[in-house]
Amino acid sequence: MSTTWVFLGLLAGREIAMSLRDAGGKGKPIGKSLKLISRDVGYALIGLAVSIALAVAINEEIKVDVWNFFFG
Repeated sequence: MSTTWVFLGLLAGREIAMSLRDAGGKGKPIGKSLKLISRDVGYALIGLAVSIALAVAINEEIKVDVWNFFFG
């Protein structure tokens, strides 16, 4: 997952740079870029939640550890 976050950071930086400086002067507004970035981060968080849920559902040891972390 760490490479996913690095990739999202690169994409976010590119979007911000494109909105701040455009050769033709017709860049996207910064608000539109921030909305796109937040949507990408939201999708990544959904993917993270799904992968954690699958790990807990499949592996009994992780299930016990998570249960003990929150309720033990």
